[in-house]
Amino acid sequence: MLDGIPVEILTPGALLGLFVLLVFTGRITTRASLTDKNQEIERWRQAYEFEREAHAAADAQVGELLDVAKTSQAVIQALHTTSERIRQSGDPDVVSKP
Repeated sequence: MLDGIPVEILTPGALLGLFVLLVFTGRITTRASLTDKNQEIERWRQAYEFEREAHAAADAQVGELLDVAKTSQAVIQALHTTSERIRQSGDPDVVSKP
């Protein structure tokens, strides 16, 4: 930014104006502002990592629930098939009617 400008010709007022301009444009920040920004970045990073872990746990649970659902479906289909065979056989000893 100061390339080609001889520093010795800048007056104290010009240096002060340049410093104020750099502060207002955000090229120079205070240590407190930088520390606050770094803390905010770290909080967001931790929140992101926590969210990723939560999604991984949820995905694992979905897989387990899908296995349980498939097993339950197989049991229900087997019961239905067996009950249909019993009904079709017509054997009164197999199916007792109330």
